Amino acid sequence: MIVLTLSSEHVRNTVFTNEQRQVIYKTSTPIFGNTTIHKIKPNANQFAMRDRFEIMGKIEWNIIASTKFRFGGTEVETQSYIPSHGFTGRKRVFTGP
Repeated sequence: MIVLTLSSEHVRNTVFTNEQRQVIYKTSTPIFGNTTIHKIKPNANQFAMRDRFEIMGKIEWNIIASTKFRFGGTEVETQSYIPSHGFTGRKRVFTGP
């Protein structure tokens, strides 16, 4: 199991690090737009000091319809991918593969 820590409460623009504080993912969202999820890309050169990222997926935010995740040629609605839990239904739990 991997535990990820977010650098900010604002999940639309944050960095996800593992227990060793290595950056694994980051998200970026313009003021009005969809979120892009980036995944760290391993450096071919072990001495390279700059992180490189590749686009892993996108989140299409919707107010009326269900928000959608797009990754690897797949489109999934939030309700099935990250179902809501808790008394108010505002908590979400994700278990990765």
